Amino acid sequence: MDALANKVLRFPIIEQPTSQIEKRDIGIASLFNFNSKEYIIKVGLGTPVQNFNVTLDTGSSGLWVPSSECPSSNCLYSKFNEAASSTLKHTGKTFDAQYGSGSAKGLLAYESVTFTHLATNDSFVNWTSPNHLIGLASATTGMSTSPSSTRVSGILGLGLRGLQSDPTKRTFIEQLHANGVINRPVFSIFLNRQANHGYSGEMVLGGLDERRLQNEQVYAINLLQYNKQGQPNIGASYKMNATDMTFKYWAVAAQGVSSSKSNHSQIFKNEYREVVPVILDTGTTLSYLPEQDVISILETITKDYVPLKLNGGASQGYQVHCSDFTKEGMWFDFELTDALGFTNAPAIIRVPLVEMALPQDTEDINTATSCLFGLAPISNNSPHGYGWILGQTVLRSAYVVYNMEDYTVWIGQAVNNYTIPYAEASLSVTNLACHQHYYILILSFLVITMSNFL
Repeated sequence: MDALANKVLRFPIIEQPTSQIEKRDIGIASLFNFNSKEYIIKVGLGTPVQNFNVTLDTGSSGLWVPSSECPSSNCLYSKFNEAASSTLKHTGKTFDAQYGSGSAKGLLAYESVTFTHLATNDSFVNWTSPNHLIGLASATTGMSTSPSSTRVSGILGLGLRGLQSDPTKRTFIEQLHANGVINRPVFSIFLNRQANHGYSGEMVLGGLDERRLQNEQVYAINLLQYNKQGQPNIGASYKMNATDMTFKYWAVAAQGVSSSKSNHSQIFKNEYREVVPVILDTGTTLSYLPEQDVISILETITKDYVPLKLNGGASQGYQVHCSDFTKEGMWFDFELTDALGFTNAPAIIRVPLVEMALPQDTEDINTATSCLFGLAPISNNSPHGYGWILGQTVLRSAYVVYNMEDYTVWIGQAVNNYTIPYAEASLSVTNLACHQHYYILILSFLVITMSNFL
C-alpha cells in the first residue's frame, strides 16, 4: 500500500451551469442548446509548467491545446506559449481533429505533461511525463464558453491508436506507461451521479479504485475490432483471426435493453436478433440508440413529450416533464457482451429513472420544469453506423476500467447511493487481482455544464 500511496494523484472536480450539449454523431447538426455537462481535468504542459483545463473524452485520441498563434476569436481562454518552454520539440507535422460539433487544427509537437495533486500530508506533488505527442491548435471552431474558474482550453482524448491520424504513435496512456509513470496502460473513470455538483468525479491512471464500485463484481469484455471500411467484426459475420482488423473505439456489443419497475416487473424489453456495436463515450452528453427503442422506453415513463426536430426533419431529442422522472422506483438495463454474440450472463449497466432526465431551466431536477430525455435516436448518417453510443447519461451509472494492454473494458455498477437493486455480475474484482499490481495515479476532474455547442 505504501508504494501505491506514493503514486496516487488526486484532483478536484467542479460542475457549473451552462447550456451546451455534446454530440459525437457528426451526421446531426447542432440545433438545440441545453444545460448539460462536460468533464474536465487540469494538466500542465512544458517547462516551466503552463496549466490548462481540458475536456476528458474517451471517444477521441490525442491531447491538444490552443497555441499562441490561435486568434482570440477562436481560442477564448488559455494559450500555450511555445517560446516559454524549454522542453518543446516541434515535429513539423499537422493535425486536424473533427468532433461532433467542433474542430481544431494546427501543428504537432512533443512536450512534457505534468500532473499536480494534493498528497495525504497536504503537500503538493508533481508527476512529469516527457515526450508526449500533443497538438497545438492554431484554429478551432465551436469551443464552449465557461465561467472564469473552469475555462476549458483543449481536449484530452483517451481513445485507442486506431482513432489517431498516425496509429504507429503511442496514445497518451501508453506514453505514461512507457515513461514508467504507471505500470500498466490502464485507466478508469467514475463520473458520479448527475445531481452531485462541484468536485465529484475521478479518473485513475494505471488501475482502478474499488471504493467506486457498488459491489465487488465487474464484467470483463473484449473490445470490438473494425475493418478499414469502418465495419465492426461482430455477431453472425464475426471472423475468427481476421488479419485486416484494428481496435478503434472503446466498443463492445449490445444484446438488448429493458426497463423495470420497483416490484421487479419488466415493462419493456428488446432483445436483439443480432448483437450490435456500442461505443462508450464520455465526450457525448446523451446516449444514442435506435429510434424505436428510444420511443418505446420513453413511453414506459410518459406519453407527454415533445420531439425536438431540425426544420421539421428527424427528431434529435425529446423534451419531457421533469416530474415524470423524480421517482426512483424504476430503472433501465443496458445489456452488453462481446463480439461473439449473446450470453445468458451479460454485463448490465443499470440506470435509475432520475438519471435519464437532464434539467434545463435549473440545475436541480426537483425544481426544474423542463427536462431533456437522456436517450436520443442515433442518426442514419452517423459515422459509427448502426448500434449504440453510450454517453454520460448511461456512463454516470457505471464504473469503467479501460485496458489498453489486453484490449478489454471492465464494467461495474458505480456507487451512486440509489435504492434500486443491482444485478449480479459474473466476475469479481478479487478475481482480477493479478491485474492490479501497478502504480495508480488518481486524477479528479472538473464537471461543468456548457454554454454553447462544441
